[in-house]
Amino acid sequence: MPRAHSRYENMAETIELPSQLKIGEFVEARMEEIADLEAAVAQPRQGQAAAQQLPRHLRRRAVAHNPNRLPRRLRQRHCAERQKSSSASLLAAKKRPSRKHRRRPSQLLSEYNRRQSGARWLETHIWHAKRFNIVQKWGYKLPDAPNDKAFRATFRASKRKALLIDVSYLACLQIQAEDGEEVLLVLKRLCPDLETLKAETEKSLWLFRPNSHPKGIVGRVSFMLKPDSDFQLWIWIHPAFYEEAKDIICAEFDVIKEENSESTKPKDSKLALKNVPASRAPAFTNGRGIRITELKDTLNRFRLIGPQSRRILQRTLIKSDQGGNDAKNLATSVAGFVVRDPRVILPRKRHGIEAEEEIEIDTTPLTPHGPIWDASARDESSLGRCPNVEINRMRSELLIPGSTLPLTESESRVPCLTIGRESGYDLVTPAGWGVAFWVNLYYNGARVGGQRELRQLALDSAAFGEDVVADSPDSRAGSEHMDKEADLLRAVFFKSPPDKRCNHVKLGFAAPFGGSGIWPRLFMDFGVTDTYHVLRNETKLKAMQNALKDRKALIWDEEDLEAALIPISVETIAKGNFGPNSAICLPKEEDFEASSTSAEEPIHSDSGEKARAELKRNHAKEKVRLRRKWKKIKEELKVNKSEETLKRLEQVKALREEKSAQFNSTMKTLWTPNSSSLRYSASRETLGFVINAGFSNRVGKVVGVGFVPFVALKALFCDKVLVRDSASAVYRLAKLSVRTQ
Repeated sequence: MPRAHSRYENMAETIELPSQLKIGEFVEARMEEIADLEAAVAQPRQGQAAAQQLPRHLRRRAVAHNPNRLPRRLRQRHCAERQKSSSASLLAAKKRPSRKHRRRPSQLLSEYNRRQSGARWLETHIWHAKRFNIVQKWGYKLPDAPNDKAFRATFRASKRKALLIDVSYLACLQIQAEDGEEVLLVLKRLCPDLETLKAETEKSLWLFRPNSHPKGIVGRVSFMLKPDSDFQLWIWIHPAFYEEAKDIICAEFDVIKEENSESTKPKDSKLALKNVPASRAPAFTNGRGIRITELKDTLNRFRLIGPQSRRILQRTLIKSDQGGNDAKNLATSVAGFVVRDPRVILPRKRHGIEAEEEIEIDTTPLTPHGPIWDASARDESSLGRCPNVEINRMRSELLIPGSTLPLTESESRVPCLTIGRESGYDLVTPAGWGVAFWVNLYYNGARVGGQRELRQLALDSAAFGEDVVADSPDSRAGSEHMDKEADLLRAVFFKSPPDKRCNHVKLGFAAPFGGSGIWPRLFMDFGVTDTYHVLRNETKLKAMQNALKDRKALIWDEEDLEAALIPISVETIAKGNFGPNSAICLPKEEDFEASSTSAEEPIHSDSGEKARAELKRNHAKEKVRLRRKWKKIKEELKVNKSEETLKRLEQVKALREEKSAQFNSTMKTLWTPNSSSLRYSASRETLGFVINAGFSNRVGKVVGVGFVPFVALKALFCDKVLVRDSASAVYRLAKLSVRTQ
């Protein structure tokens, strides 16, 4: 062993160890040290919370939400600390179930009903949500466009096959009366064009406020009369003006609302938000035997457009054993049917319709009468619907898989109604049967479209009244629609950076976003101060079209035409493109020269360009100054957290927000054209505006629909006009036509 250092040798010689150790005295002397150790173990330096007792590598952030992540020895203490915390009231509230819990089959329907508190769903909403872009309009969630960009495919379907669109958002108002003549007399005050109603057809008319024709327009509605001794009338109303139309009709018939004694909801959760049974539907009565019932969200309505619509309906509507019409005898009229459950006859695979396919035609005369007019028959069909699990069980027991199930006593018999239209058919079914019929129609060869396809079809046809909301700019619903579209375009415009925006001031375009305010301004420019309205007289519209076609002057001097808007359509003659809110201008003589293919608008001076640059510089300086002030107060807070300092910080923050809002508002004003006249805002005189435009597969050109004041239309010497897009300086030569219904 090596020799130790000499210093330690001297130390060992001087230390004397005791010969024995007295335990009692030793422990008594160390009592204070032991107490300090116990206190240190009970209260560690890292913190007081139970969650902080763990080593850092074992701590979990989610322990605040799930105490089971702590060891058992610390859970009770952790829960006690949570109860003493300031957020104990929030923790005491019932925790919202997880999404996995809400998506369980037993909870799914109630979750769907809860999500419809803001906007109602169509019965086919889940089917559409997987395949379509959904938009919220008129209080509904509606399918707008399919996810596949099927512009030409849907056009081919509407022209060669069949296009299927869900229009169940159309609301139905039912009028029952002992004396039908009294009802017709009242409705004639609201619809001046109403003469007689036939039970075999559906009639569409313009609805006005009482005795206010032609200016008090509400919208376009459809009438269907039940062929029976008891008068029963269905009025189909667009949801954009449903409440307005309902209030006017109820006021004219002087009815009051009944107290609804039916409070029980149907057992089927899918019908919880429907007016099923019929006793749940709001009703209005008077003392003269007239009863008005709201059938809104009680009937489904599907629209089939195309030459093969009849064949698809004949495959879907299979006659049951309860008599009635046969779908093989479909015609362009209203017909009632009682058909088999569409789920029972559903094809195994989706297939199309061949043009040469022959289907047996029955020549038995049709009758518009059907059980669907009866509320009790509709309730029986909706509430007594066979469950899907029962249908699947019967299908699994077939000896030959895929064969058709035989008609049994337990199978549902469904009342329905077909409505013949010029372009196809509409199918009306009771509540609860929407998805069943929809899937059957789809499997039998129909292609599905949405609101975009409806707008495109209205644009292709150029028929006045197809788009009931856009074709009524003089109505409340039409004005709100134009203002919403203008706000959307304005928001998109100002979201772009300044160097990517189109300078409408330099282009000389006074109303680039449209809106309902363009029509009063345009009439003022032509010296008309009266309230404007859209001309809906079919005879006068056809006469104007013939006059333009024959290059004759419009010489009408009727008083009601001075403030009339004329519905028109424009179609490019050569190349060129234009969109909504394009200006319709009066051409000059040089615009018709062969060498001049397109005229251009000269660049206008922008008086607000320098003001925008100066405003931007001053705002940048102000932002720097306020930020420095805000930062200085933040530094003071680190030293002194007084109420006065916090108040100063809030004041500076509010001032910064106020300055930013003022800057944005002023900048938007400087970017917006401020022309005093719409008519003379450019080198070519403005006559009117396009409200909808796009490429038409029907004619292979760009077409548009819009309106022109009658006083401006008289200035035309032929059916040729100039059209200019709001983001272009080029005028395109186009052919103008007056639209008729």
